[in-house]
Amino acid sequence: MRYILFLILIFAVSCSDNNPLLSRLDHIDSIMDANPQAAYDSLCTIKKTQNIASAKKVNMKWRLLMATAQNKLYMQMPNDSAFSEVVAYYDRNGSDNEKMQSRYLLGCIYRDMNDAPKAIECYKKAITYVDTLDSRCNYTALSRIYGQMSDVYSLQYINKELRLKILELKGIIESGTSWEQNSIKLEKESSD
Repeated sequence: MRYILFLILIFAVSCSDNNPLLSRLDHIDSIMDANPQAAYDSLCTIKKTQNIASAKKVNMKWRLLMATAQNKLYMQMPNDSAFSEVVAYYDRNGSDNEKMQSRYLLGCIYRDMNDAPKAIECYKKAITYVDTLDSRCNYTALSRIYGQMSDVYSLQYINKELRLKILELKGIIESGTSWEQNSIKLEKESSD
């Protein structure tokens, strides 16, 4: 009987997430908002000193946190194809907050690539994982998502205004005409 209990205990311990790197990554996550530079430096140290690729959960958590730090520090983020692996992992294995965070970061990557439609799509998908009735709802992250969506939408409007002004100065469209009239004229010229 003791032998069976011992085996059950060993099995339970081996299946748990007692990886010391995970607790260290959780600590880094907790300081991310207050001090993203310290979080980034800690993540770089872990990358140099630890074998994070050996455990998939640790590797994905590290990549998620690194992208978060890079985004907060206005640094170059990973490319979309590399980060899509992280998103796919959290779609299968993550909590709602992790799914939201991974989709938000993928949206930020698309934002930096000037791909507004894909960025908006990712931000909208991130919002679907938010349960505002849950006590663990991350309202700060939710406000960041809406803020990024607002920025992307406003940049599209500004770009459209600027484009129309340039076309007006070049004499391609007439000043004082409506958006609809200019759009129709631009569509005709682009199809020619």
